[in-house]
Amino acid sequence: MRNLTICNMETKDLYFAGTLMSLGHQIDGIDYRNGIAYFIFEENLDTLFQDYTNDKLLVSGKQLRNNVTHLKSVIANANAKATGK
Repeated sequence: MRNLTICNMETKDLYFAGTLMSLGHQIDGIDYRNGIAYFIFEENLDTLFQDYTNDKLLVSGKQLRNNVTHLKSVIANANAKATGK
């Protein structure tokens, strides 16, 4: 689900990416591979991933919804450009 490098983290988990955004982390980019969007963060957030997996993070529901909606829009726009629609 995620790939850690020395200074970057990427995830294809839309809700984890939205949660990180809700916690104030910024997405450094989005990489599309085989039709899947990978959200790239400049930081190694492995500890937050463990807390997310173990349901130990608290974020605003409204903020999470807004961030996930925004990410879905970004993905939809990229897919539209890629398919020419």
